[in-house]
Amino acid sequence: MPSTTATVGDITLTCDIARVEDSIVFTYSLANAGRAAVLVIDASPVADPGTGRRRADETSVTTWLGADNHAHVLKGTAPLPDGVEPEAAITPLGVRLEPGKTIERRLSERLPLSEHSPYAPPGNLREYRLAPIQGVALTVEILPALPGLIAEARDIARGWWRVVDPEAAAGLVQRLTCAFRARGLFMLARRGDYPRPEFAPAPAPQEGSAV
Repeated sequence: MPSTTATVGDITLTCDIARVEDSIVFTYSLANAGRAAVLVIDASPVADPGTGRRRADETSVTTWLGADNHAHVLKGTAPLPDGVEPEAAITPLGVRLEPGKTIERRLSERLPLSEHSPYAPPGNLREYRLAPIQGVALTVEILPALPGLIAEARDIARGWWRVVDPEAAAGLVQRLTCAFRARGLFMLARRGDYPRPEFAPAPAPQEGSAV
């Protein structure tokens, strides 16, 4: 199974990728070797259809076709679509990663990969074009777990935290990216306007790390 790492400051992202039946599966962990806690963006708040109460959706991601011909998968703040002003912006949720601790996660995306986000759920096939991709990249956002910047989301569940000052947080967000080569994979790219962030180039995939 291909594996690669990325480090920002004292935080290290380690990620494996595998093709399991009709899905791409990321198995990853984040380790904090520093002296201060960080918030790992991990979910989006959604309304439970049965109860109407909000819950944390840990499968929520933003995906897009990058200029580098990689299918990018972001666990972080979803960018607003052009020309859209929602009644309330979706504030991402996270978990605190304390010093000396590690968290482990598993994320699955169905094939073919398609562009979607919390603001733009998967649509009709006519809304997409099929594009070949050269790789797949997973990005996880983190930010300092500072008082006044984050607060516990008690109305959702214990252990979840939300960003309470998005403007300040935007300048403190850091991103860790693990990239992998891909063979024979395609992505459904939206035909209309769709936000495609241009982060710093992803680290070069390890030799032989293909999916």
